Amino acid sequence: MFKILLDEPSMQYKRGQFVSGKLVIKVDREVKCKNITLILKGQADVQFIYGNEDDKYTYSYFKEFFNFQAHLVGDGETETSISPDEEYTFDFAFQLPSQALPASFKGSYGKVKYVLEGKVKRSFWERDFNILQPITILGELDQEHVSEAKLPSEVKMSKTFGFCCCTSGPLFLHVRVPIRGCVPGETIYFNVEVNNMSRKRIVDLSAKILQTVDFTGKHEGSEETMNTYACFNELRRGEGVSPGDSETWRDVLVVPSVPPTKLGAGCEFIDVQYFILVRAHVADLMARSPKALCPIVIGTSRQELESNRRQYMN
Repeated sequence: MFKILLDEPSMQYKRGQFVSGKLVIKVDREVKCKNITLILKGQADVQFIYGNEDDKYTYSYFKEFFNFQAHLVGDGETETSISPDEEYTFDFAFQLPSQALPASFKGSYGKVKYVLEGKVKRSFWERDFNILQPITILGELDQEHVSEAKLPSEVKMSKTFGFCCCTSGPLFLHVRVPIRGCVPGETIYFNVEVNNMSRKRIVDLSAKILQTVDFTGKHEGSEETMNTYACFNELRRGEGVSPGDSETWRDVLVVPSVPPTKLGAGCEFIDVQYFILVRAHVADLMARSPKALCPIVIGTSRQELESNRRQYMN
């Protein structure tokens, strides 16, 4: 048996907190080892292939936030024995850095990870023992985004259909969020105004939360970026907007359990952003349905955002 038992059942932490627990070892036969160590490390990396078949390169980026080590047994040179007659328990406690740490994250082209690693180093001809125990860091927003979170967010767009002399009048979309800051589990209010001056019928409207992630890698001094998208909790209004009509849609979206905007702070090469994506679905299959992206800020706690939810639906 070789395991790590954490004192914090959720295995979730914030900067400055202690990560404490026990490393437990129980063997079924005598084991000779040179040392037993425990490592707590935090790091981020990006890697992807960019280019065409004849000109492809691997772009990557790596950053280590911290690497703490505790030597529990041995000096790395002199052999000592682990007896099968007893269970060995080692208490440990690491304090996380006081500066802001980016949130734990795993994406298609990169990740931010924090992990405890227990190691039993044996003679060079024998296989070492090791165990990994991931933990989750809850990132904190930087002050710029905390300030933004108190503000409303809105976007206006218009679209015409057809070509040249056959174009129709415009379709106007106006999306507004009264307070852009929110946290997972909350509801976020939004307001959509549609003014359909086109000749196309709008079948219905949809709204969902969109996550965009930009992964930036480097290769021989150059930089490239790969993008991914994910959508959450789509709503459908289920009512159309005829040509010449105007409609207003007010509703709420539940904020999913996702990492915070920008992953908090300190991870400049993985950029996470969130939007409310509203789309007006056009009856004509040959026409592209217009959409509007309204930026929002997702944090990790209501206290962090320092804003009060206003009554909006009344």
